[in-house]
Amino acid sequence: MIFGGKSREYSVSLKSCGCILKHINREKFEIHKIGITEEGKWYVYCGDECLIENGEWISSTEKYPVSLFVNTGEITYFCYGEEKRIKPDTVFPIIHGAYGEDGVLHSVFDVMGIRCLGCNNEAGALTVNKYLTKLIAKENGVPVADFFILNKSSTYTESEIYKRAEKIGYPLFVKAVSSGSSVGVYRVENRNSLTLCIEKALEISNSVLVEKSISGVETEIAILERNGEIILGKIGQIEYEGDFYDYKAKYQSSSTRLVIPAKIGEECENLIKEYAKTLFRATGCHGMCRADFFVTKEDEVIFNELNTVPGFTSGSMYPLLMTDSACSLSDLIDIICL
Repeated sequence: MIFGGKSREYSVSLKSCGCILKHINREKFEIHKIGITEEGKWYVYCGDECLIENGEWISSTEKYPVSLFVNTGEITYFCYGEEKRIKPDTVFPIIHGAYGEDGVLHSVFDVMGIRCLGCNNEAGALTVNKYLTKLIAKENGVPVADFFILNKSSTYTESEIYKRAEKIGYPLFVKAVSSGSSVGVYRVENRNSLTLCIEKALEISNSVLVEKSISGVETEIAILERNGEIILGKIGQIEYEGDFYDYKAKYQSSSTRLVIPAKIGEECENLIKEYAKTLFRATGCHGMCRADFFVTKEDEVIFNELNTVPGFTSGSMYPLLMTDSACSLSDLIDIICL
């Protein structure tokens, strides 16, 4: 199990890891835990697992610096002066966002010849990029909101940006292209705050998406691949206070409700399932994934994004949607790992 990471979603990763460790079958798996700090330092963690979720693992004396050996596929560390070696069968990287969900870790373990769960490096790099994912969605007939992209080297003048934004219409969203958990996402009501929000998003990602705001029900569907077969969980909807489903609403608010199944019509439900399968295949995804869609008052289904390392906390939609469908959380983890 690899948790933490150099990502703004570090704390979410800790909670996801803690949840998995509470429910994983210890009779089937011998688990070694590797924590990556926000500065990018790797440690084998041998301390109390309860300290992972609240971040206190980092202060433990039972963590040991890691070395990776590419030629042998081994992970080594020194404990009380004695060298210990781990040769893992499988790596479970429960790291959201940068250096995890984007395929970077998969590349490392591909080179080492170690099986790594979830999407491969190509699919990870593709799906973490909101812009590229929406292009693929459009190419495959999946509706998306109107958008345009800007990056740090864009030559658009401020006036040109305002014109393009007005063509989309306010309110709109500015989104860091390669970020999750609503980090770097800003709702913009008018042109007065547009430039500032773009600058803030560019601090997080090299590119930003300026996208039309869609009014409607926010839905999510869990996807699980097993032996090449795509298994869909139930469709849920999110009810929250505030202008949009931001980081606070996702992880800190007691008023956010996850409603399963979503209160949408059968035709919309069928469309979401069809689009979810289409996008999973078109982007080359493997293992687990969560697809997010809007359903408007006119029953139009609009694709939002894919998450290849979805939140796995006790209150996260992915495990709730899958376990509500057919299996326990422990069984779900078995399927993902095996």
